[in-house]
Parts: sequence; structure tokens; C-alpha cells
Amino acid sequence: MVKIITAHSGSDGLIPNSLQFLEKASQWPVAALEIDVRWNKGQNQLILGHDQVFTEGLTLKEAFATFSHSDDKKLLNCDLKEPNLAEHVIALAGAYGLDKRLVLTGELNASEQQLWPALIWRNIETLAPKNSFERMLKDKHFFKKVLLEAVDEGCRWLNLPFQLLHPVNLTLLKATGLKLSVWTAGDADEVDALLSCGVNNVTTTAASAYYEFSRGMEKLE
Repeated sequence: MVKIITAHSGSDGLIPNSLQFLEKASQWPVAALEIDVRWNKGQNQLILGHDQVFTEGLTLKEAFATFSHSDDKKLLNCDLKEPNLAEHVIALAGAYGLDKRLVLTGELNASEQQLWPALIWRNIETLAPKNSFERMLKDKHFFKKVLLEAVDEGCRWLNLPFQLLHPVNLTLLKATGLKLSVWTAGDADEVDALLSCGVNNVTTTAASAYYEFSRGMEKLE
């Protein structure tokens, strides 16, 4: 089974969506890094940012240029915070030789899913009506309907909050055969527990701490 640890943007106390994060986290033994991507109308370009508060932040061009010098086995998860960004992000990634190292999550739709199925880890909330979290948590029939939609749209990966992984939902998820990515684990114990559920990726704000924890456990064995 594929098992991936993704360092959430700003993991382990670093500055989110910064050069500091990209440079430092690229040195950790993680498989992937996550950044948040938006479109800045004023600059007319893609930038890094979780919220719609634009300062003199990092552009996606700068982020790709920095990440392109990292270990060529590492993946970069661009979490799209607005719709209709996928095509632009993929084109820019290609210019930096990163098209094979790209993962897309966030605001994506069915047509984008069909165009780039290998790149997309589909956020479960984009497959359901708005504000459906409680229903997915409590109504197994509704949750199963959402999973069937994921399969119908050609999803290969499903990206979901780990709180949805109670035993009933986990059984339904595994029955689909989809690869599972979950977010956001806050400490090493949570990462370990989620991996033990059989998920394929855990995105965490404690990526470096998890590997320190793992090394410590190995020494005790």
C-alpha cells in the first residue's frame, strides 16, 4: 500500500506558504509538501495564500522555482482555494519540470477530474451539496451516495477530513477501492492512528515531529 506523509503548509511551526517552509520542509523525509494557491487579480498571477488577504506574499512561480531544486521524488500538493485554477497551475508546473510531481486538491470539478485524473486528490466536499459535513458524518446512506458520485466521476483519490473516518464510513470508503488522503493530523499520535486505519496519505501540521517520534520508537524496539 502507498503510504504518504504530507507536510501541511506551515507544519511544525514554520511560516505557512513561505520560502522558509518550502526550503526547510523539503529537507524532511516527507513524501509531499502542501501549499495554498489563489489568483491575485491585482498582480494577475497565481500566488500562495490560504485566505483572501493579499500581502507581499510568495508567487507560485517563486514557489515552483524553489521546489524544483528539491529531491525529485517529492510531490507538491497545490491546494486550490478558488475554482478554475487547475489548468493554470498545471501549465506553470510544466514550465518548471514539476508536472509529474504535482498533486491538486481543493476547488476542483467533474470536468477537471476527467481531464487530469492522475493529478487530482478530490476533496469530498466538492462531490456533495454545500454544508453536508454533518450528513456525511451521521447518514451512511448519504455518505455512500457521495462515494458513488466519486466513482462515477472517475476519482482515483479521495481527500477528506479525518473526522469522517468512523468505522461505518471507513468500511464504505474501503469498499470503493479509492486511495484515501486525510487531513489534518495535529500530532504524531494522530498520524500514527490514521495510518493504522489504512489510509494512503496523512496531511499533518506535525510532519517533522512525526518522523522524530518514529525514530524514537525504532530505537526502543
